[in-house]
Formats: sequence, structure tokens, C-alpha cells
Amino acid sequence: MRAERSGGGEETEMAAGFTVDMAGAEGMRAGAWTDGEEFVIRCDGSEETAARVRLEAREGDRTAVEIRPVTVAEVEAGLRAGGTVPHPALALTDAAGAPLATVRPDERVPWPRRFTVTDAAGQPLCAIARAPSRFGRGHWRIIPADGGPHLVGRDGTVAGWAVFVMLLPLWLVLFTSSLLVALLTFGHVAELLSWSRPQSVAWRRRGAPPWTGRVLTFSHLRTGYRRPGRAPLDERVAYAQAALHHFSRTHHD
Repeated sequence: MRAERSGGGEETEMAAGFTVDMAGAEGMRAGAWTDGEEFVIRCDGSEETAARVRLEAREGDRTAVEIRPVTVAEVEAGLRAGGTVPHPALALTDAAGAPLATVRPDERVPWPRRFTVTDAAGQPLCAIARAPSRFGRGHWRIIPADGGPHLVGRDGTVAGWAVFVMLLPLWLVLFTSSLLVALLTFGHVAELLSWSRPQSVAWRRRGAPPWTGRVLTFSHLRTGYRRPGRAPLDERVAYAQAALHHFSRTHHD
């Protein structure tokens, strides 16, 4: 269920979890994007679209900006060509096509470190920063425009990293075994095992005590997002962060 806003813009009802998907899921499952596809946000338990996310290329300077819609297929092609194409802007609309928010990269590079999120009237909602990790655990930071507490989402939860470390020796043994079998059979009997770091993310208010202050979570196993409890996180900001996280996780991380 989507949250409703009061006249002052605050939410009066808690939104349920949601997922970020493609408008044509068949293309994604086949491993090939279809031209014209866009991201869609769907609430849990419903096939109806809660919001849409279009990709836009913005060319020119501040006095004359040309906005050109781009498809996921074009972005993929640009990355394969060397990754020199600037990161696209993300335009969020509701199901009826009314503007909700726009996410603009602050740098004209393939993978910027900072984005500005504005509402339908062009007023700032927040900034979103991405910090890569030096030791395997990067983080996202939501910086509210009203000066409120920063919201920090670190790659992997504490429990996820604990399990990762405990199972690492076992995975190394299995990987070595599968590598030997693949070499001895020229790859016809076994494929190499792959394993990745924990990918669940919990965004929390900076300075909140451990295990509290969650405002947005991403579950890698459920591949969905939730706003636990009565988290005071604007729906537009939640959708913007989720769309950026999904795009980065799919194409970069």
C-alpha cells in the first residue's frame, strides 16, 4: 500500500515494500534489454505500477540543456563501448505520468559520486552520495535538503558479513575443488562456483543506536525494498534511492 500525504506533504500512512523491475521483464530474464524499456516500481502483492523511472541524457550547459530520453539498451551499449558515456538522469513519474522527482548526477562521468534529487517543481529534496569501499563495504548516503540527519546505507548487514566470513573457508574449498574438476575435464563436467559479498543494505539515521533507526532496507534474497516501522522517509526519496541503487547494482557493482 502506498503512503498518502497530508496537505503539509507528510505521510500519514505507511507504505508497504516495493520492488524495482523492468517494464518488460521478459527482456531482463533473457539477458537482453528491449529498446524502450524503463524501470517500474511495484508495491508488494500488486502487479500495478506505483511509479516509473525513465533514463534521460542531459547535454549542454546550464543555460541550454537538451534532454534526450535513452533506453536501457543504449546505456548497455555505451558501457560496452568503453564506459565514457555520462551517467543518465532518472526521471520519476507516477503511474499516470505525472512528475514525482528527478535524479541528476552532479558529475558528467559514467559513475558519479553524488546526485541531486529535486521534486516536480524543481525544488531540492535531497542529495544522494555513493562512496566506494576500500575494503569491500561501500555505502550510500542520503543528505536531506532541509538539513535533517543524514541516512547511511552500508553494503551488507552486520549479520550478513558475519556469515560471509564464517563460510569463506568452506567456499574456498568448494571453489578449489570445482576448479580442479573443470580443469581435468576441460570444463565439461563442472562450472566454476561463484560467490559474492553480502548485498543487503539497511539505510539508518546517522548516529542512531545499533539495530535501530532504519528508514529503508534492501533485501538481496527478496530483491525488494521496505520502509520498516514508521520511517519518516519521503516516498519520492525512497523511490529515487532505490532506483539509483538498482541501476548501480545491475550495471556497475
